[in-house]
Amino acid sequence: MTTLSIRGYRLEIDATELIFPFVVLAFCAVYYVDTRGLPDRSLLYAEPTLYATVLLALAVVAVFGVRINPDDTQQSQSVSSMSGFTSDGWHSKEVLRVLLLTVAYLIGMRIQFILATLLFLGGTLYVLGERTPRILIAYSTVLTAIIYAVFVLWLGIPL
Repeated sequence: MTTLSIRGYRLEIDATELIFPFVVLAFCAVYYVDTRGLPDRSLLYAEPTLYATVLLALAVVAVFGVRINPDDTQQSQSVSSMSGFTSDGWHSKEVLRVLLLTVAYLIGMRIQFILATLLFLGGTLYVLGERTPRILIAYSTVLTAIIYAVFVLWLGIPL
């Protein structure tokens, strides 16, 4: 965490939180340059989606990467963040479990996409702390159905 003091305000920059949004912004810039000459009706032309992606990346930077607080020397050194997303709340066991689930998903989706997606989403939610079976099943089922509908039914891409 880098801390700067500017005109009575303390600017805190968390470089680790900025890595992913900057990668996304770089990808968006390259994609924009590559597709700017395409006709408006081209399937590769994703200008509205690209702008939304840029806005979401900038929102991540604003919410998680940069904090502006009044320069108060008596304020605690702890950094406030969203509940459940503090850095000391994450343990290496959860990270390892999510990584293993991701590897299993990549292998499993080559066998059966729908079942692998259902199990991956439910397992990841469980590892991240959700314990209500109704929510685990509903979230996994709805998101898998949306992915299936978009790719198989709408775009005609077999999964």
